[in-house]
Amino acid sequence: MDRFTAALIAVSLVFFWFPICAIVLVGGMRWLPPFSFGAVLVLLAGVPAAGSILCLYELRMYSRLWYLGAALCGLLLVATAVAVLFLVGQIDITFSITPAGLAAARIGHAALLGIAPCSVLFFIAFLPFTKDRDLILYAIGISAATSLLSLAMIGDSIFVALGLYYNAVYTHPFYEGFLILYGTLGTPWIGIMILAIAFRYRNWTGADPVPPETGPQTPEK
Repeated sequence: MDRFTAALIAVSLVFFWFPICAIVLVGGMRWLPPFSFGAVLVLLAGVPAAGSILCLYELRMYSRLWYLGAALCGLLLVATAVAVLFLVGQIDITFSITPAGLAAARIGHAALLGIAPCSVLFFIAFLPFTKDRDLILYAIGISAATSLLSLAMIGDSIFVALGLYYNAVYTHPFYEGFLILYGTLGTPWIGIMILAIAFRYRNWTGADPVPPETGPQTPEK
């Protein structure tokens, strides 16, 4: 396995956050040994962040749009910092009431909603050198569709902030449903597309690396 494949596999990990967290939470109550959920969050964000950095390094050699992948990389680095804060500060992620805990939770929440939109840019960065444009375009479409769920959750939060749900039984009438769809059908499909690219990009190796920029040359006499 080459390093680009390993990097893409690492990046895909964060998109399976919902099933991984569900397995860890249920397993912790039944068969898994005691664990720190903060450590799980650090791994879910940190491993993909490291993989995204390596992906950027590799993309620079083949794609003139490599910098579009920086959005996902930066988001994962922020998520990693928040996860480390939860781990080191021993902050309860579900019942944080301190100002620092609430701020960290909101930043982490924003990062979670941002992985789908940022994945659209990440996939676009592959277009200049891919020999399988249909695969990339399909991945872009899935990411864009999943991003609509992000927008729906953001819209639901805005309604709550504006007090438009004051007569509702639940504070967020639709948020939980959107989140379940986001984590079970949306982001896992993005992760699957990243894995598909990881194991098929070898067929694109005929692409020529992006030539290095050179200054003006003196014509030969």
